[in-house]
Amino acid sequence: MIYQTIRPFQFVEIMTKDENGFSVTGANLMYDYYESIGEPIEFDPIAIRCDWSEYTDPLEALEDVGGLDEFESLEAFYLTCTYEGSSPAEALEEVLGTSVLWDGDKCFLIFYGGAIL
Repeated sequence: MIYQTIRPFQFVEIMTKDENGFSVTGANLMYDYYESIGEPIEFDPIAIRCDWSEYTDPLEALEDVGGLDEFESLEAFYLTCTYEGSSPAEALEEVLGTSVLWDGDKCFLIFYGGAIL
């Protein structure tokens, strides 16, 4: 079996191609996430594309997975986050029961794939 180390710029370049559809911010978040696991993974852009979805609006993400009924508006979502002392990403993780990456501004990545070991 042949292994190749993928550098951050290579990962971002591949994942931001039109057929993969991620933003530079989203691709960088994913790279950092996979690096933080600390174990080698197979770099399969198609599988990664199928495992993650990128959103700029957390309510859109909630709509897509049926969690919107818990919040009436983006304001209600953020008020809940503030009241509970969690970030929007932590609140989404709680509602969706999956990994959520957030750049602290407008980029949310939701993991839909199988468990990452």
